[in-house]
Amino acid sequence: MSKIIFFTGAGLSAESGISTFRNNEDGLWTKYNPDIVANMETFHANREIVFKFYNERRLDLSNREPNKGHLEIAKLQAELGSAVVRIVTQNIDNLLERAGCTDVLHVHGNLTEMKCLECDHVYDVGYSKVEITDTCPRCGSIHLKPNVVFFNEYAPKYFDMYNKVFGSEREEGDVIIAIGTMFEVIPFHAIMGNISAPLSYNILCNKDRGGEIDQSYLHKIYYMKVSEAIDSIITTAKLQLGKTPKPLLMF
Repeated sequence: MSKIIFFTGAGLSAESGISTFRNNEDGLWTKYNPDIVANMETFHANREIVFKFYNERRLDLSNREPNKGHLEIAKLQAELGSAVVRIVTQNIDNLLERAGCTDVLHVHGNLTEMKCLECDHVYDVGYSKVEITDTCPRCGSIHLKPNVVFFNEYAPKYFDMYNKVFGSEREEGDVIIAIGTMFEVIPFHAIMGNISAPLSYNILCNKDRGGEIDQSYLHKIYYMKVSEAIDSIITTAKLQLGKTPKPLLMF
């Protein structure tokens, strides 16, 4: 069964007012040192700073709302079903779910969750403040961390992403839509396929040009805000669903 697969990055949530991490002008890593607030090798030495940073991120998230991009993706999934419309996101916010999306694969974790490093229990904290003295509700351990993938930490959901969604479950006739990502963390060809992979119809939407992007693998490109492009993207995706893709554009 052919699918429409969304692969989303920080650009999707930017129009909701959520700061991206890597933007050179106002990204979070221009204001905070990732080696202090998002590095597993330094986490235990900086727990108080890390908890403060993610408490602030949760509070900020509580004041944000899904934008048109989130809402239209949710609308499409409700129309065609979650078996046809699959969603993989690098984002740690919950705006896709708040828009109505289901079965969202968060490959970098969830901001509203904590994880126990002793028993691996993951639990929801919503938008509440978490203290460094808080304990795991299952085992009572104090060794907690935000359930967000840090630098120098294994990303367990990559297995599902690489081996299922973009691996064994990829089919000819799929439509893959990358939104708001420059592919600086996850390689472009891992998502859009390669010469030996079944051919999908590939769409990219980024506000700006840049990143490790091979345009010869793309059938349609939108260099504009998600809110400006999403209607056309969804119309195109529905028209292409299940079709054998035409030859790729040559640039």
